Amino acid sequence: MTATDNWYLVLDLDIDPKPEESATVIDQRIKDKISFWTANTNDAVNGHQYDIWRSQEAQIRLDMGSPAKQHAMAKAAIKIKYGDLDDTLNKVTGNNSKPITPDQLNGVAAMRGLPLADVERRARSLGMKIAAGATKPSPAVFQAAFDKYYSEKPAKYAMFSGYTADIAAAKATDLYEFLQLNAQSVSMTLPDPRSSATSTLCDTADKITKAFVSKLKPEDHAKRIVGSYCRTAFKDDATRRCYDDYLKYVARRKLIDEIALEIDKLHAKRCTSSECDDYVLRLMALFRDRKTTTEFFTALCEVKGFGYDLGVGEPTSLKSKLVCLCGMANDIDKTLGNRQKCVRCGRLLLIVCPDCGTACHNTDDYCGCGFEIVNMERACELCRLAGEALDRFDLDLARTNLAEAKGLAAKLPDVAKVEKRLNEIDDEIGVRVTAINRAVADRRFTEAKKKLTELQTAYPRYSNPTLLKLIDTRNAEAAAKLAVAKQKSGSTKVLKAAQEVNAISVDIPGLAELVAKFTKLPISTLGVHQDPAKHVEVSIVKGMISVGMTVPDQGETSIAVIYRRDRFPDGIDDPRAKRKDFSLKTLQQDGILTLEAAEPHPYFVRVFLGLEVGEHMIYSAGKNQRFEAPKQTVLTYTVRKRFGRKITLQFTGDDSSGRLPEIHVVFGVGKEPQYESSGTRLLTIPAQTVWLPYDFEMDAPSPLPPNTYIKPFVRTGQETYQLRLATNSTNRIS
Repeated sequence: MTATDNWYLVLDLDIDPKPEESATVIDQRIKDKISFWTANTNDAVNGHQYDIWRSQEAQIRLDMGSPAKQHAMAKAAIKIKYGDLDDTLNKVTGNNSKPITPDQLNGVAAMRGLPLADVERRARSLGMKIAAGATKPSPAVFQAAFDKYYSEKPAKYAMFSGYTADIAAAKATDLYEFLQLNAQSVSMTLPDPRSSATSTLCDTADKITKAFVSKLKPEDHAKRIVGSYCRTAFKDDATRRCYDDYLKYVARRKLIDEIALEIDKLHAKRCTSSECDDYVLRLMALFRDRKTTTEFFTALCEVKGFGYDLGVGEPTSLKSKLVCLCGMANDIDKTLGNRQKCVRCGRLLLIVCPDCGTACHNTDDYCGCGFEIVNMERACELCRLAGEALDRFDLDLARTNLAEAKGLAAKLPDVAKVEKRLNEIDDEIGVRVTAINRAVADRRFTEAKKKLTELQTAYPRYSNPTLLKLIDTRNAEAAAKLAVAKQKSGSTKVLKAAQEVNAISVDIPGLAELVAKFTKLPISTLGVHQDPAKHVEVSIVKGMISVGMTVPDQGETSIAVIYRRDRFPDGIDDPRAKRKDFSLKTLQQDGILTLEAAEPHPYFVRVFLGLEVGEHMIYSAGKNQRFEAPKQTVLTYTVRKRFGRKITLQFTGDDSSGRLPEIHVVFGVGKEPQYESSGTRLLTIPAQTVWLPYDFEMDAPSPLPPNTYIKPFVRTGQETYQLRLATNSTNRIS
């Protein structure tokens, strides 16, 4: 029999000093374990074993219901768990013929790799006498306890620590704070990201990454990069757990360093009893319990060589203290009621596990049954969001939030309440409300009004004033604009006015008939492509006026760029403006659209997105962008590859001396980088005053694959300089 088929060990039942025999206790433990195994069958490490044990429920109940088998299994469990330890203890004591000394207990603990307290307890269970004297662990035991919480880095530490500089550039201290600071910019609210669901964080990060796309603004660039970090860290619960562990490790290590420095510099390497208690209280929020905290503080003092007046076990003064997750030490005797809350942040200090009913400290990572405590707060937040969605009769969103909450804490009472409420609403009006919301989303407000009237007739208690006001407002706006459209003369003016009507409501009575008088195009084409280009930027690239933008992706096929020098063009057909047409593929391949050689004067640019419908081209609204082209200093550069891995960049200009701007050198494999962000940064040449020609020597990228190119770019914001490759040179270095 092994540990995987011994039910005492599988069920974590007590076997020392006396095996558990209560049928009630055993039955409840089986129920708890079956629930835990079922919820964790997808666990990457133990999921397969959990599935096997779950399938053996009937056999477990049969074996544990037989007194003979139960007795034999308990005996075998003791042998499996304590056999080697018992043999060692019997050898040391001469089969219990003499007492065991504290030093011998330390030796056994070190030999078997077990905590000293467990070895001492087992010796007492066997009836062995322990000689008087201190049972202080060996230095190796203290060092191991210290390393466990201070030196041992968590999973993905290197990846997350690599985010630090960019997070600081985005003016945040961690990814949670970054999302909280920038959520409002994408019309989202995250009052406490740490309590929010993982999917909500990932969705917020995705929107932020797409919102901040400017390559010319360092702040936007930093936010886009950190947004992508958030998408990685919060892509699933497992990775988010790794990031939470990383933050705990960083916070714990920082606090430990602060305490060690204080003891060393302020207390002359010696702590009184009250000072020890204070330090243990400060550390408690970062450890699972008071006992673990006290053991670590003892190890810290031993490893650092500090003196300390800390008795065995937890300090007496801490027995009435309970530290909250926020770090506040609460006096339990002074809090009221059984549901004690932190006096600083209002959190419950003790959280009842929904799976097994055990009261857990809010700083615990897991309950003894395996439930992840942090999931409680996140599941409660999802239930709150689901309840708000139900208030708005947004049943689809309520179902999504409820499903995620069930995945985190299926037995949470709030989950059952929301599910009951959702089922009641769904049974009564769910199908009708979904149809109304779909009609509103599709701008079919006439249909939505009809369905809402039918719903209120069938269920008079249903009331949604916000939805009713929205539908009536849109119908009134569409009717008013349709009346204006009917007064217009000429097909162009009528169709343009009809397009405005269609943008509000696609099924307003009379619109289709009006449009049919002037065009055979389907009415649906009048509402497409209303969104203009986004994030339009004009800059100088390779001495050419270039335009970058983001396209809404509504089926666009072409881009028309209209520009003048005196003012913005009147429209797409302005006779005094220059016009250049591009295919969408050009933007997708090059990332920019090139207009003409840059000259030092203003450019008033207007961008239109084109959508081909049959034989017609429909254009979006224009997007304006003004750009003042500065007078540029041209620097010509030559790339020379020397012996080994050395490469020289030589810069020449019209004058023998001049100011060299800050230059970023990047490299690319397979093709020449067209702009800085399309390559990998190799190094930075700082801004400086030089004599021209000026040679800058550097090492080639390592390793150096075939078909590698290097290319210098002037730092963003210094467009008064232009770099030009010499005619006798090439950017290719391998």
